[in-house]
Amino acid sequence: MILTAALLTISCFQAIASEKPDNSKETNGDTSASSWQRIEANYRLPTWYEDAKFGIFIHWGPYSVPGWAPGKAYSEWYPHNIYRANSKRSSKWRQYHQQTYGSDFGYKDFIPQFKAEHWDPQDWAKLFKQAGARYVIPVGEHHDGFAMWDSALTRWDAKDMGPKRDIIGELAKAVRSSGMKYAVSYHRERHFSYFNQDDERLKRELAANPDAAELYGPFELSKEFIRDYQARWQEICDKYQPDFMWLDDIPAFYQQPDHPNIVAYQQTLLEMVSDYLKQSQHWQKSVYFNNKGKHRNFDTDAGVLSKDNMTIDGIGPKWENPATFGHSFAYNYIEDDNGSYKDSDELVDLLIDVVSKNGNLLLNIGPKADGTITAPQRVGLLAVGRWLQINGEGIYGSRPWQAYGEDNIRYTRKGNNTLFAFDLEARNGSILLPLTAQFKQSDIASIELLGFDQVQWQITSAGLEVSNPQQKSVEATVYKINFHQNIIN
Repeated sequence: MILTAALLTISCFQAIASEKPDNSKETNGDTSASSWQRIEANYRLPTWYEDAKFGIFIHWGPYSVPGWAPGKAYSEWYPHNIYRANSKRSSKWRQYHQQTYGSDFGYKDFIPQFKAEHWDPQDWAKLFKQAGARYVIPVGEHHDGFAMWDSALTRWDAKDMGPKRDIIGELAKAVRSSGMKYAVSYHRERHFSYFNQDDERLKRELAANPDAAELYGPFELSKEFIRDYQARWQEICDKYQPDFMWLDDIPAFYQQPDHPNIVAYQQTLLEMVSDYLKQSQHWQKSVYFNNKGKHRNFDTDAGVLSKDNMTIDGIGPKWENPATFGHSFAYNYIEDDNGSYKDSDELVDLLIDVVSKNGNLLLNIGPKADGTITAPQRVGLLAVGRWLQINGEGIYGSRPWQAYGEDNIRYTRKGNNTLFAFDLEARNGSILLPLTAQFKQSDIASIELLGFDQVQWQITSAGLEVSNPQQKSVEATVYKINFHQNIIN
């Protein structure tokens, strides 16, 4: 895949963020409005996250049993759409569900079929390590309300139902024993509006199974919901000590600004962030958090910016792209069958483009309900891993240059004397790097093509011209340019 983009320079926000130290200070439990300023002043992006560049996101739950979504839709929204009888947008979902499962089959009935009978957390961790990932973030609870950990707060969890295993806990051990960081994403924020209590199908289901109200409800943004929302996150922290606080975006903040409980909800989020950062000091961990959504969750410069399949046009403040293999985050058998996933060239180009602009790529996978990761996703992950084995020097621990790129070229740097040029087109012959026209022949100590050796080069009035002595490759090629002195920034 060939990417094109205009030349942009580093923003002042990124320059500030990159200078922040790794250590954190206490906030003394202050959750007043000024705490955002305190958090900005006292907590910094950890070096491990800044250096990691590449992580794995996992959407897996009872919604993986139907594993279906029409068109460019998210299959993890299956439980929402089958209870929207008055919605034209959801008509395809309801029709599919009716034809496939019948009128008396509710979302709760998928849980016994969510068995994870072939799930091997060690195999997953091995695959993610081979893919070159440095951190892993599974969804702990999606909007459906089913907890993937061993919870004392609800019986609707993976330890008591379905797999009858502590999915989050077992995966934590496997991932961390493989040397990767581990976090848990939390998506319960819109559960109160996810299931439609006025839907006749749901009314019949709840009348026949009153206990299911604990799964589907509560159905309003109540103080009880907010307390439970906070308690479940705290339970995750107490049990698994996540290395990163990953929260999904909260539409209620901008869709329901006049709701009587919205201020309490916003205050609770502030308390959750503050408590998590404070608690990490007792864990002796360097942690941080995201700030997700088109409308950011938090009115602050703190937090890693994030949005589904996020792209930016220049070098920004630290951001993360939770990117999908195809369109859906959870498993969608249609996408898996028709080969609509990104190929290895697209995945590598995506990683390079994100990193060159000061981002991290959080590449999502959607396992099947039985716990297997399908062949197309495995092939893609392993292809990225093979490329990183040769070229990872230009990715891991790198920082943006003064410009992210030009046409089909991207740049990163290490320190002030090493520049990496990524040729997304991976062309034969020579390549011209116009942005390097500022340098003199005497500035450059050596140039090598990673995975090959030193190559021939010359400085021309149009920029550095470098030869590519190897056959055209499928994925991007990377040139390492070493300077005699610290002259790049």
